[in-house]
Amino acid sequence: MMYLVMECHPAYAIVLDQAGRMIKVANMGYEAGQKVDHVIARRTQTVPLRFRLAPLMIAACLCAAILGGGTYGACFMTYGTVELRINPDVMMSVSYTDRVVGLEGLNEDGIRLIDQVSYKGKNSEEMTQLLVERAVEMGYLKDGGTVSVKAQGSAGWKDKRENAISSGLSHMLEGRMRVEIKIGAAEEETIPETPASQAPASTAHHPTPSVHPVAAPVATESSRQEERNKKHDDDGLDDDDRDDDGYNDGDDDQDDRDDDRDDGDDDQDDRDDDRDNGDDDQDDRDDDRDDRDDDQDDRDDDRDNEDDDQDDRDDDRDDRDDDRADRDNGRDNDHEEDNDDDD
Repeated sequence: MMYLVMECHPAYAIVLDQAGRMIKVANMGYEAGQKVDHVIARRTQTVPLRFRLAPLMIAACLCAAILGGGTYGACFMTYGTVELRINPDVMMSVSYTDRVVGLEGLNEDGIRLIDQVSYKGKNSEEMTQLLVERAVEMGYLKDGGTVSVKAQGSAGWKDKRENAISSGLSHMLEGRMRVEIKIGAAEEETIPETPASQAPASTAHHPTPSVHPVAAPVATESSRQEERNKKHDDDGLDDDDRDDDGYNDGDDDQDDRDDDRDDGDDDQDDRDDDRDNGDDDQDDRDDDRDDRDDDQDDRDDDRDNEDDDQDDRDDDRDDRDDDRADRDNGRDNDHEEDNDDDD
């Protein structure tokens, strides 16, 4: 069975199976959007009814993504591109939510620049800064050099990407070196190859064992991308609204699941506390019963002691009566002896 990784956390991941079920599994280094054929399921918890409908909702989102929209498409499908020219020349394929989904070297220097570089989990601003920093280390960019950046996509999306990248590069290079940053002029500039690279720049893919897999070049699907861009421009929402929806909907859903899980834990804690309180009450009742039994035993002991005391007093009285009888008998005997003597 195939599983689609929906969310990744340090210790676990949420996957969607082919039956539309959301499953919590051990995170074996997965990445969101990855497809796997084997998972290690973790202990499941009872999920409220409203979250049992989540698989149906996500399945509907996946269907929408296949048609070119939805949260999955906004996160993992190419919406536009960002071209970086130093020389080297590099093109990034970027999703609507500013997630880098592909990386391509446009010439041999560009291929060398992106060698062993991973774009997974990075946005266009972070990826640009990483490549510029690497260009400085490799000697492609020096003091007084030029960095050109041009984004392609809808007007609002393009402006937002270019402004964010320009601001990030300016802050990164401030105080380190003088570099001219040109925005929106990557296609108009013609930058010669560096002397170290004699081969002409290539506009096609150059798959090599060291280059990371990249998304299909935008040039081969330009018509479909333009159609998607038009749909986004005509949907009645501005780019800020769509960006906020793309970023926040997933966070809100995760927060809801975390809150529900916390509520379930709190309910379980309350039940455990009630059970403990019930046990404590039972113990208190048992202690009270034992105390009453002890008090009754004490009263019985006191009654027995009183009976023993009464028996002792009766014995003393009998002893005195016996003594008195003995004395009387002694006097009678003495009187009889005296009478005998007189006779």
